[in-house]
Amino acid sequence: FGARRIRHIGNFNMPSGAIYLAMGPSGAGKDTLLLGARAALSNDPRVHFISRRLTRSADRTTDIEISVTPEEFARAEAASEHAFSWDAHRTRYAIAHAALDTALAANGRCLLNVSRTIIDDVRAYAAARGVEVYCLYITCSDAALRERLLARGRESASAIDERLARSRAIRPYGAHVLTIPNEGSVEEGVNLVVRTLLGDAEAIAAGRSRTLADATVSHAADAAAESAERRRRRTSFMLLSAAICVAALAHSRRVP
Repeated sequence: FGARRIRHIGNFNMPSGAIYLAMGPSGAGKDTLLLGARAALSNDPRVHFISRRLTRSADRTTDIEISVTPEEFARAEAASEHAFSWDAHRTRYAIAHAALDTALAANGRCLLNVSRTIIDDVRAYAAARGVEVYCLYITCSDAALRERLLARGRESASAIDERLARSRAIRPYGAHVLTIPNEGSVEEGVNLVVRTLLGDAEAIAAGRSRTLADATVSHAADAAAESAERRRRRTSFMLLSAAICVAALAHSRRVP
């Protein structure tokens, strides 16, 4: 789409066996929708919710997370048990090889709750195994995100605005990105995730359409920002030039 920050993830052709990356900004309600979808698909052998390991206490994890100590995590990492790992907010996360490889061998649709920073690692892993990668981008409007983050009371308003700006800057785009809005009821959001994972054509088309619309808005915003920056620099240059001319004229008048 032309914006510098846009990341594309290949061409679109949804197979039965694939890796689906669930991601989205903090406050979008991703965990709620994933847990709801997992419950709804608990008896469907096609979809596998791969648990992630993390160095957080068990009372602060969800049903699709496994709490481990930093020492256990380090040992598993050293033993090459992790397909992917990443750090965020003083916590370490990983997806284990064993569960993921077993599910892919069964031609399953594997959903991973991961960071946007490991997209390239997942693509390389999937390419080596001949499977596709898709992104389920769960999000909502900036206004809704700001309201939810403020309600948590963990960050100041300025810190939240910075968080939202960072989130927009690393937002993934492309044909493999299916945007899931989470501004209605939980049931509506869960239903969208379930339908998308099961390959519902209408849900997939809607997800792609939302991604395209968001990319168009992002591109326009980038273009407007670049234009404004060029105007600012031009104005600054003209003011500086005028100041130099005035100073030079004043100096010449002082010279006898």
